[in-house]
Amino acid sequence: MKKIAAIGEILWDNFPDGKILGGAPTNFAILSKYLGNEAYVISAVGDDDLGKEIFDKLQNWGICTSLLQITKEYDTGEVMVQVDEQGIPRYQIVENRASDHIKYSDEMNNFLNEFDAISFGSLSSRSMESKNTIFEFLRKLSDKCLKVCDLNIRKNYYNKELIESLLKISDIFKINENEQALLEKIFEIKLDEPENIRYLMKNYNIEVIIITNGDVDSEIILMNDYSRIPSKKVDVVDTVGAGDSFLAAFVDGYLKNLPLAQNHQRAVELSSEVCKHKGATGILNK
Repeated sequence: MKKIAAIGEILWDNFPDGKILGGAPTNFAILSKYLGNEAYVISAVGDDDLGKEIFDKLQNWGICTSLLQITKEYDTGEVMVQVDEQGIPRYQIVENRASDHIKYSDEMNNFLNEFDAISFGSLSSRSMESKNTIFEFLRKLSDKCLKVCDLNIRKNYYNKELIESLLKISDIFKINENEQALLEKIFEIKLDEPENIRYLMKNYNIEVIIITNGDVDSEIILMNDYSRIPSKKVDVVDTVGAGDSFLAAFVDGYLKNLPLAQNHQRAVELSSEVCKHKGATGILNK
């Protein structure tokens, strides 16, 4: 069992017919626990009914909440989700909520040498307070901790400087097909071939780049290895959490030193299974 953390947004995904706990880093942590690891969420919730419900749910699932902060100043995070006929979600983020104000705490210092891996992304850095906390914590973490970035671009919550900062601090860097096009535009580089991607990896000292291409395929690029697997065809309820589950499974296998092809297939299988349920954590209710 590995100790795996996620730092960033925790919130409720509000679907037209109900709410499901979400936030990309939170989904990653929950699915890491589902895979048998000890999982932690580092974030903040409001001192409200929605925040109390989050604590109860995480604790029922066995997620460690010792680094989950409660604030009286801000309400618990929420996102409005609409899903189209293909199961593709559209998100409307409610701004200035609790997880936009994660504070660096003395308690966090007690875990600097504890984690085997930690996940984070760009969306959590849309507010300066959370951004400063996240980057301070990532910089202080032990070198043995695998730093995993799921870029997770939303709206205009990004710029070149932020993306470069994330690249510089990441060991594993995951993007989807839209984010690939964005990186190509920002950095004026084509990422259509593994050798071009390895140039980016070498420039930023990245071990692994993962590219997920929706229902087409996914690619995993290492400096000396490469894997491409077609996406599995399933009856999709929605694709919320598909990338989070893919990444959780891959990191789990990477820490176990599984062969690339085997590990990639595990990631595809879990991601496909998640798509058959509502929301990123619907698989826990099966």
